[in-house]
Amino acid sequence: MRYLILSLSILIFAASCTKSSSPSSSAEAILTKSRWKVTGGNVVAQVPYSSPRRDTTWKIPAGLVNNSCKSQMIFTFNDNYTGTLDGSSSACNEGKQPFTWYLLNDNTLGIINANNFFDSSTAIGTMSNISTTQFNYGYTVVLKLPNPSGLAYYDTFRYNMIFTSN
Repeated sequence: MRYLILSLSILIFAASCTKSSSPSSSAEAILTKSRWKVTGGNVVAQVPYSSPRRDTTWKIPAGLVNNSCKSQMIFTFNDNYTGTLDGSSSACNEGKQPFTWYLLNDNTLGIINANNFFDSSTAIGTMSNISTTQFNYGYTVVLKLPNPSGLAYYDTFRYNMIFTSN
């Protein structure tokens, strides 16, 4: 009898410990409730081959989303940490690209394999000014660029994007 009560207690306890499939943070809930599109921001980079080297800022979409395709791409973040980058608008004809994503501490967003949009296969950055209609996303990329002297040349690009719900 004692083992029967112990077994029933364990079953009741195990049944009450189910994992919720709903997002665990407010930023996560906001991300998964809308589709998102980059509507503005800026990119900061050093002017190549200038002496002395200096930072130059370009506005987005003119700087980053400089073609009509990228300006039409839509990000969808799903509850199961997958997503879709939809580039199937008439301007793009890129189709839908699946990606994965994660969120740390409610503000560090990692987006993996959305290379139709980002300059690298992984973008890890900081979210700020998060609301149900908009958030800012900043990340940094180091790229190897061609150099007239033939030596390796690396430059740092700091992207600051504004995502708006679509």
